[in-house]
Amino acid sequence: MSITIEDIEKYLSEVKEAVKNNRYRIDKNKNRQANIDLFLDYVIDENGAKDILLNLTAMDFSEI
Repeated sequence: MSITIEDIEKYLSEVKEAVKNNRYRIDKNKNRQANIDLFLDYVIDENGAKDILLNLTAMDFSEI
């Protein structure tokens, strides 16, 4: 499967639209330790996480 920058940008656009409309969640359960660590390590709250999501670019992606 070959993913292009345009594919990632389209996906990000859809994600950002969902975030802007508060139709998303960041799972924080025992199976999502990396998500929990993000909040603890960087001392961010839900608004901080929302800002991070809204500022992602295609260049931030490292793997699918």
